[in-house]
Amino acid sequence: MKRIGNKLSRKKIPLKKKVKKKIKKKMKVKKMNKKMSKKKKKEEENEEEEDIIEEVVRERASEKGYCKPSTSRLGKEKIGLSVSLPDLT
Repeated sequence: MKRIGNKLSRKKIPLKKKVKKKIKKKMKVKKMNKKMSKKKKKEEENEEEEDIIEEVVRERASEKGYCKPSTSRLGKEKIGLSVSLPDLT
């Protein structure tokens, strides 16, 4: 039901099915966009935290005389981080 005219007039007319579908679709898109933006923010925060942790580990490793941890070919697994973390904390 949709109101027509100003707030004083209380006449309502039924919306057509196509219009209802369009409205539902727009609302779905808005919800999805909100979810995606939240996910992106969380991912960015996690990446920042990982970068900070990695920098601190590298600084401590260089201070204590450990070799700096190197990354593997894939770039996913960090070699040396797991070995030097228990000694540094």
